[in-house]
Amino acid sequence: SYATAHSTLRRHLGMRDDSILASLSGVLAGAPEALVTTPFQLVKIRLQAKHNAGLYTGTAHCLTETVRKEGPLALFGGLGATVWRNSVWNGVFFGAMHFLKDVVPGQIL
Repeated sequence: SYATAHSTLRRHLGMRDDSILASLSGVLAGAPEALVTTPFQLVKIRLQAKHNAGLYTGTAHCLTETVRKEGPLALFGGLGATVWRNSVWNGVFFGAMHFLKDVVPGQIL
C-alpha cells in the first residue's frame, strides 16, 4: 500500500517527505493494488463483453467457470498492464497531491 511504501522508503532510505517520495510511494503501491484488483476486473470485463452474453449467470458463476476451465492464474490475465496503469496513476496522483498540499493555502484541499 501507499502508506507502507511511504514509511519504508522514509525509514530505510532516509528520504525527505516531499513530492518525490509521495510519487515513488504511489508507484510502488501500484503492484499490490493490481494483484488485488485484477481478478475482480477480469470477471467484470467478462460479464460486460458482448460475446459472452448469456454465457454466465452472474459474478460467482463467471468466477468459478473461469477457474474451472482455465485455472486460477487466468484470474490474473492483464496483470502486467494493470500494474503499469496503477503505478503511473498512483505516482502522478500522490506526487501531485503532495505538491499541491505544499503550494495551495489552508483548507482548499
